[in-house]
Amino acid sequence: MLHEMESREQWSPGRMAAYQSKQLEQLLRICSTSVPYYVDLFRHEGLDLDRLSPNDMLSRVPPLEKSEIRRDPEKFLNTRMHRWLLHETCTSGTTGTPLVCWRDLPAINFENATLWRQRRWAGFSFHDRRVTLRGEVPVSITRTTPPYWRYDPAERQLVMSSHHLGPRTASDYATALSAFAPQAVEGYPNSLAVLARLLRSCGIEHLPVKAVFTSSEMVLDSYRRVFEDFYCAPVFDHYGTSERAAAISSCEQGRYHVLPDYAVVEFGEGGEIIGTPLFNHAFPLLRYRTGDAATLEQETACPCGRSSLPVVSQIQGRLDSQVVTPDGKIAGTAALSLIYKGVHHIVESQIVQESAQRVVLKIVREHGYTPNDEQILLCHARERLGHVIDIAVEYVDRIPRTASGKFVAVVGMSGNTTT
Repeated sequence: MLHEMESREQWSPGRMAAYQSKQLEQLLRICSTSVPYYVDLFRHEGLDLDRLSPNDMLSRVPPLEKSEIRRDPEKFLNTRMHRWLLHETCTSGTTGTPLVCWRDLPAINFENATLWRQRRWAGFSFHDRRVTLRGEVPVSITRTTPPYWRYDPAERQLVMSSHHLGPRTASDYATALSAFAPQAVEGYPNSLAVLARLLRSCGIEHLPVKAVFTSSEMVLDSYRRVFEDFYCAPVFDHYGTSERAAAISSCEQGRYHVLPDYAVVEFGEGGEIIGTPLFNHAFPLLRYRTGDAATLEQETACPCGRSSLPVVSQIQGRLDSQVVTPDGKIAGTAALSLIYKGVHHIVESQIVQESAQRVVLKIVREHGYTPNDEQILLCHARERLGHVIDIAVEYVDRIPRTASGKFVAVVGMSGNTTT
């Protein structure tokens, strides 16, 4: 499966489009006969694959809202598959309400192959060791002594707990990492940045690896600088969703590529990513609205030579990860990250829009933070947001994570129920 994926990278865009259309046709036929939600929808809309091309038919399917799946998720199940053969998953609930999905074994294998494809772009092999720091809790959450990790021999992977990572346990993590000597680190950007800061506090100036694999959060420029300095390696970022609706991976040239053999990806209003995953026949989702945004480049050529994989210039992240001022100005995560430029002694921070008229900067300070730092913060915030919105600074002990352990840098008005 992985070898086939890698061979498709060298195809022409036309050949990849033909392959995608063939996979889409197979998916639509399954939907039209075996998925109750789509059997009813196609009948109601008069959609017939014998009269329409796969792409034409897909374009006539209304975009799918998360609320529609949540109303009755079992209507999206393929009735020809035995439930006991399927793996049930629950989305992380970034928008406040988790969603139940199912996958079959081929879909799980396809997902794993997709991730390994990018790892091999970085020169990372099956024999290399990697450390993972994501939302998993590999040991009891109440554990107060090491180890705060577990080793997965099949993946040659040390799964570390981001929930236990802190100043008190930093030396334990430092000892374990020195002994393990990973060839790559993998995880949420914020968790990997916190790890780098804590390891330096233990006297480790660098942890050289082949690659830094990130996902699930935006890689801010400040993170990227930390990674390239501390881990001495390039960043390979991956965009995906818990529903497996779309996939976008960055290559060794640092450019993001849409993976058209993974899903049909459209860009809607505001650049919203709308995905139709091609490989999950157990729980098909057609034109699923992800709530995330990206910008597709018109010129798809990349020095990496993978011409069949379209290039995305930027992934903006969630559409609700932005601040909207009363005069209509919109500031996203990347722009708002500049508020902290020149400010020192901040452990971490979060920007929360509590109402149309009020924004709060939540700051975790460390020793050395001064009133002057606060004034710089407020000055930079005014430059980004103007004088039409109230801006306050609130000092907290920690920034809460989502249920899956993700850090959210900006919480917009529609996202402040994050769990």
